[in-house]
Amino acid sequence: MSLLQKADLILANSQLDPDEALPLYQKAQDIFEALVKQDTENTVFQRGLSVSFYKLASVYEASKNYTLALANMKLACGQIVRCASQVYLPQTT
Repeated sequence: MSLLQKADLILANSQLDPDEALPLYQKAQDIFEALVKQDTENTVFQRGLSVSFYKLASVYEASKNYTLALANMKLACGQIVRCASQVYLPQTT
Protein backbone atom coordinates (compact mmCIF):
# COMPACT_ATOMS: atom_id res chain seq x y z
CA MET A 1 0.00 0.00 0.00
CA SER A 2 1.41 3.38 -0.99
CA LEU A 3 1.80 6.39 1.28
CA LEU A 4 -1.00 8.13 -0.60
CA GLN A 5 -3.33 5.15 -0.10
CA LYS A 6 -2.59 4.97 3.63
CA ALA A 7 -3.25 8.68 4.00
CA ASP A 8 -6.47 8.35 1.98
CA LEU A 9 -7.72 5.70 4.42
CA ILE A 10 -7.02 7.98 7.37
CA LEU A 11 -8.79 10.86 5.68
CA ALA A 12 -11.80 8.67 4.82
CA ASN A 13 -12.21 7.54 8.43
CA SER A 14 -14.29 10.22 10.12
CA GLN A 15 -13.14 9.03 13.56
CA LEU A 16 -9.51 9.88 12.82
CA ASP A 17 -7.90 13.30 12.84
CA PRO A 18 -7.22 14.51 9.26
CA ASP A 19 -3.89 15.87 10.47
CA GLU A 20 -2.70 12.26 10.86
CA ALA A 21 -2.70 11.98 7.07
CA LEU A 22 -0.56 15.10 6.66
CA PRO A 23 2.91 13.56 7.21
CA LEU A 24 2.13 10.71 4.81
CA TYR A 25 1.05 13.10 2.06
CA GLN A 26 4.09 15.30 2.73
CA LYS A 27 6.43 12.30 2.49
CA ALA A 28 4.80 11.24 -0.79
CA GLN A 29 5.23 14.78 -2.08
CA ASP A 30 8.92 14.76 -1.13
CA ILE A 31 9.41 11.47 -2.98
CA PHE A 32 7.64 12.67 -6.12
CA GLU A 33 9.54 15.98 -6.10
CA ALA A 34 12.82 14.06 -6.00
CA LEU A 35 11.67 11.76 -8.80
CA VAL A 36 10.57 14.69 -10.98
CA LYS A 37 13.96 16.36 -10.46
CA GLN A 38 15.71 13.17 -11.58
CA ASP A 39 13.49 12.67 -14.63
CA THR A 40 11.82 15.94 -15.61
CA GLU A 41 9.99 14.46 -18.60
CA ASN A 42 8.41 11.52 -16.77
CA THR A 43 4.69 12.30 -16.76
CA VAL A 44 3.90 9.50 -14.29
CA PHE A 45 6.11 11.19 -11.70
CA GLN A 46 4.64 14.58 -12.58
CA ARG A 47 1.13 13.22 -12.14
CA GLY A 48 2.11 11.77 -8.76
CA LEU A 49 3.42 15.16 -7.70
CA SER A 50 0.21 16.90 -8.76
CA VAL A 51 -1.86 14.31 -6.87
CA SER A 52 0.23 14.81 -3.74
CA PHE A 53 -0.32 18.59 -3.91
CA TYR A 54 -4.06 17.98 -4.34
CA LYS A 55 -4.16 15.56 -1.39
CA LEU A 56 -2.29 18.06 0.80
CA ALA A 57 -4.83 20.70 -0.19
CA SER A 58 -7.61 18.33 0.92
CA VAL A 59 -6.04 17.83 4.34
CA TYR A 60 -5.50 21.54 4.83
CA GLU A 61 -9.09 22.21 3.81
CA ALA A 62 -10.37 19.58 6.27
CA SER A 63 -8.28 21.28 8.97
CA LYS A 64 -9.75 24.66 7.95
CA ASN A 65 -6.33 25.97 6.92
CA TYR A 66 -7.63 27.57 3.76
CA THR A 67 -4.45 29.50 2.98
CA LEU A 68 -2.37 26.33 2.68
CA ALA A 69 -5.26 24.52 0.97
CA LEU A 70 -5.38 27.16 -1.75
CA ALA A 71 -1.58 27.29 -2.11
CA ASN A 72 -1.36 23.52 -2.61
CA MET A 73 -4.31 23.50 -5.01
CA LYS A 74 -2.53 26.13 -7.12
CA LEU A 75 0.62 24.00 -7.11
CA ALA A 76 -1.42 20.96 -8.17
CA CYS A 77 -2.99 22.88 -11.05
CA GLY A 78 0.38 24.22 -12.17
CA GLN A 79 1.85 20.74 -12.15
CA ILE A 80 -1.08 19.40 -14.18
CA VAL A 81 -0.57 22.13 -16.79
CA ARG A 82 3.17 21.33 -17.02
CA CYS A 83 2.43 17.63 -17.42
CA ALA A 84 -0.31 18.21 -20.00
CA SER A 85 1.88 20.55 -22.03
CA GLN A 86 4.48 17.81 -22.41
CA VAL A 87 1.95 15.22 -23.48
CA TYR A 88 -0.66 17.06 -25.51
CA LEU A 89 0.77 20.28 -26.91
CA PRO A 90 2.74 20.04 -30.14
CA GLN A 91 6.33 21.17 -29.99
CA THR A 92 7.06 24.40 -31.84
CA THR A 93 10.33 25.09 -33.55
